Amino acid sequence: MLERYTWKYEKFFDPLSFYMPKSLKEIIKYSRYFYETNHIVASAIYKLAEYPITDFIYDTADQQLINEYKEILEEKIDIKKLLIEIGLDYFVYGNVFLTVFVPFNRIFTCPKCGQILNPEKDDNGNVNWQISNGKIYMSCSKHGRVPTNIDDVPIKSDDFTIMRWDPMNVTIDYSELTGKAHYYFDIPKDDISKATSDPEFIKEVRRPFLDAILQNKASVRFENDKLIVFQRPSINSEFKGWGLPPLLHVLQLLFYIQMLRKSQFAIAEDRMVNFRYLYPPIEYVLQGGPFSTNLGMWRNQVEDALRIWRDDPNNMPVFPVPVAYGTIGGEGKQLLLIPEIQTLIEELIVGLQVPREFVFGGLTWTGTSVSLRMLENHYLNYRQYLSNVIDKIISTIAKVKDIPEIKIHMRPFRMADDLQRAQIKMNLASGGKISDETLLQEFDLDYNTELQKIMNETQIQMALQSQLQQMTQQPAQQQQETSNEQEVEEDLPEQRPPRRENPPI
Repeated sequence: MLERYTWKYEKFFDPLSFYMPKSLKEIIKYSRYFYETNHIVASAIYKLAEYPITDFIYDTADQQLINEYKEILEEKIDIKKLLIEIGLDYFVYGNVFLTVFVPFNRIFTCPKCGQILNPEKDDNGNVNWQISNGKIYMSCSKHGRVPTNIDDVPIKSDDFTIMRWDPMNVTIDYSELTGKAHYYFDIPKDDISKATSDPEFIKEVRRPFLDAILQNKASVRFENDKLIVFQRPSINSEFKGWGLPPLLHVLQLLFYIQMLRKSQFAIAEDRMVNFRYLYPPIEYVLQGGPFSTNLGMWRNQVEDALRIWRDDPNNMPVFPVPVAYGTIGGEGKQLLLIPEIQTLIEELIVGLQVPREFVFGGLTWTGTSVSLRMLENHYLNYRQYLSNVIDKIISTIAKVKDIPEIKIHMRPFRMADDLQRAQIKMNLASGGKISDETLLQEFDLDYNTELQKIMNETQIQMALQSQLQQMTQQPAQQQQETSNEQEVEEDLPEQRPPRRENPPI
């Protein structure tokens, strides 16, 4: 895309041209390109998107309700992955457009008899429907070819869909006099063609887009109450209704780095490996030495000697004439632009407004670091945007599933070595100012899980103490029984044989 430039692109990337593209989508296109191709930009942007995503806290005491929301959010939707992808859109494009779609079943029926019709494709790739006059025609067994009725029936399912709309396909109609913005989605041509060839597409595509395709409309207007929009705060400019991409500030710098890398590539390709050659000394040839009139023989002998040397490095050839050695190039290492590129990368990190450790690692902050606090403040508004997205998803789930709506928020920022904050919460918990559940959340521990573990350990300890008590009581009982037997034996009268009287004389 950037290999061959028109005059307009050259003016934009020239820092002295003072030229700005007339379309914001042109800037979005450049931002996407450099995110996908520049490892510094990709690393910084991904960490910006990933860092503020923490674990979730469900503000309810109903464990069954928590489990139901967890199953939908964390298993079906994969909310953490979704929030990271939203962050990538925000920090690359400066604009995020989202829609939460509820699960539904689409039913095609005959308008005359109500027979259910099913769009299908046979093994030869032929479909059983046609699009004409803004309607889908199928064959009914009773009435032949008929325009179908299309009904979308909402269902109580966990199959929620969160659509992230590509800003390149979004058009914003903004009025500076009213301050209102209307959003339109430009339907890609590939999706338009799928309506006539893919049965799954016409079953699953949302109704407004299907109706637009049937009516040959190129775009669909979003309903403002169903579209989630958050944009990067920007100055008032000609790009009304849009947030400016963060990479706009460093696009010229990125282009300059690309130029230096291209120059470095050319130097490495042409100058790193030197060109070596052998030749007979000129003065020897001019003096009429051997082979001076037939240099081909000299060359053959030299080539044969080199060939033998490659097979046997210990071989020592003997030349009848001197052999001179020369090189061309090889000074590429002295010409490399690594110091200049490293300096520009430092400027790039400043322009991206990220800590240097985000890119190169080696985080050495502490919990009281000023850098950490500044980073937290930087994320306050952004996390509020994410909270609005979570609230919208929760309200939609509660409405479709007919369950109570709960409040879900992300855990606050903290570093692993934020000892001061942890000690303060421990003091508050010991003073009865906060609950044990809040204290355990500080250490990423679940209160109900820990409580169950404590109960299990208590039962095990009680059972163990009971066994130990029985084991200590058994010898005592045996000793007591032995002592009692001895006492009984002492109390019994002495058993002596009867005294025999003397017989009469």
